[in-house]
Amino acid sequence: MYVRLIVLLLLPAVSLAQTSELYLFDYRTEAGELSVSNPRYISGFNAGGYNNQASFINRDEIVLSAAPASNLESTDLYLLNLRNEQVTQITKTLDREYSPTISSDGKWIQCVVVEVENESNQILWKYPLDRSGGGEPLATAAKNVGYYSPINADWVAVFEVGDPHQLYAVHLNTGERKLISTKVGRSIAQSEPGKIIFVHKYSDEYWMLKEWDLTSGRSSTIKKTLPGSEDFVITEPGKLIMASGAKIYELNRSGDNQWREVADLAPYGLENITRMAYDGQGQLVVTQ
Repeated sequence: MYVRLIVLLLLPAVSLAQTSELYLFDYRTEAGELSVSNPRYISGFNAGGYNNQASFINRDEIVLSAAPASNLESTDLYLLNLRNEQVTQITKTLDREYSPTISSDGKWIQCVVVEVENESNQILWKYPLDRSGGGEPLATAAKNVGYYSPINADWVAVFEVGDPHQLYAVHLNTGERKLISTKVGRSIAQSEPGKIIFVHKYSDEYWMLKEWDLTSGRSSTIKKTLPGSEDFVITEPGKLIMASGAKIYELNRSGDNQWREVADLAPYGLENITRMAYDGQGQLVVTQ
């Protein structure tokens, strides 16, 4: 039986530049060109700690995994209101929570839970957004979960930690499993209902973006990733972005299918961009 303690805590946001930061940018098209501007530092509530894996709930709120500098492995889930700068601690558990996302119906926060008292077993879990209870398993057939993404209402793509790492499609109700690929990267995203994009690591130097179709069970190659980059974000149908160092690049699958630099964030002090999150309405969260 799983029992999880849910607490509510409001904290003021401050502006102290530290490592493990989250920045919010405007990401818009102006005169036909993409523009990344108006930087705002948003992880000051946990200065010097772990602030990562941000995901938009709506235009005004993001959910993230965070831990204090005194114990970087003690991760819990937090909700950050971008408008009023309030921070709500969603979980306070002995376990560690990572990779939170909002469910399609907007009622649950889904995440990976590392069960500290169960040999660090890694499972998929979901907490009620209104913090009315301790939640329940999301996909019991998913084991050793590292990362995940919805495929459609019934299936979820699960990165299972192993040697090599493997990517499965798992049915939420029946537990049916379909192997998608081995040697995969951590970034997975639904491109449209029934399809996901993932990174296939053929070798240490050769990584490819691929799209997998649930109906056909087949994968198609999109493009080689930027060297050493595996985190991507789908910004709109047919378009995605990746970062390399301080720069962000866009790939237009419907256009020339070539990486095109759209922003250099070095002037803002960002030199090693990793994960990003986009709200679909002109806001981009960048992690360093």
